[in-house]
Amino acid sequence: MKTVSGLVAQGWSQGAMARAADGSAVRPESREAVAWCPLGAAAVVYKNDPVGYETWWFAIIKSLKTSIIGWADDPKQTHQAVVTLLREVERQLSAM
Repeated sequence: MKTVSGLVAQGWSQGAMARAADGSAVRPESREAVAWCPLGAAAVVYKNDPVGYETWWFAIIKSLKTSIIGWADDPKQTHQAVVTLLREVERQLSAM
């Protein structure tokens, strides 16, 4: 089963929902996608589960107390910090 943290751990995108191997922006669900921002990864994982997506979204907001977009796209942000946060949110959601 795909997870948001798993997709972002595989490849992280800043400034676009997803990127192809050549760095170009692509749709998150594209077969060419090899890197995702957290929202792009969530769009893939929760494609047919709007309630799951909304639950994930509110858990992210609660954890960050700010916008995931600005936080994850901050040039000072690290791939590891993003993946760590996503894994923590997934642990919280699985405990619900």
